[in-house]
Amino acid sequence: MKRIFRALGLAPEAETATRTDLHGKLPEVHSFVDIAVGTNLVRESVPVNSITRTAIVLRHLDGLDPGAVADLLYTNASGRHRFRTVCTSVEGNEAFLDLPDEVRTIETFSARRRAERIPWVTQIQWRYAPGGQGFGEFLPASMMDVSRGGASLVVGRPVKIGSQVEVRLVLNSKREPFVEICEVVRSAKIETSEKYGLGIRFIKIDPRDEQLLAQSLEERRSGRRERGVV
Repeated sequence: MKRIFRALGLAPEAETATRTDLHGKLPEVHSFVDIAVGTNLVRESVPVNSITRTAIVLRHLDGLDPGAVADLLYTNASGRHRFRTVCTSVEGNEAFLDLPDEVRTIETFSARRRAERIPWVTQIQWRYAPGGQGFGEFLPASMMDVSRGGASLVVGRPVKIGSQVEVRLVLNSKREPFVEICEVVRSAKIETSEKYGLGIRFIKIDPRDEQLLAQSLEERRSGRRERGVV
């Protein structure tokens, strides 16, 4: 990648990281990243299909051709990160981007395991919450996983990144519904359907709700261990 950057006149003055320093900083497979290509300031969200020893494989989008410079912005379990890299090849509907030499951390999450995602497919409700206040009717959605920091949803309409929404779900049939205000941090069209995938972050969670969520996650985690599911 260094040779490509030098050819484009984009090589950094000094190297401050190596690929061995990237552990925990790269995006998660099957998560969404916001990407801007070249001088285009418009960011689009695309899924990460896989990560190899030398490349990050994304769903291809217009303009992301071999030699194109791309800026990626994303959130993973350790925090919010960004880096610049180059597309090395395109195969079918996949684009291969060179692993970066350096990843810039914008925000570091708490040391507690807030973002350990537990698979949890269930039906929930959501609605818009401009200014942090739920407004309008609740709409159906599917939750795919959840953590102490947020969840992944599948909804029936596009929602802009940065929007605030209110989610309502039942963690345990014997307890009150879990209702929280969240920020949309990822949003992308699911190509195989008319649905949209969202990544949401709990903005401010009540301590009692957080304890309830932690207990529910631990119960589910223990159940997966008992079934031999990693």
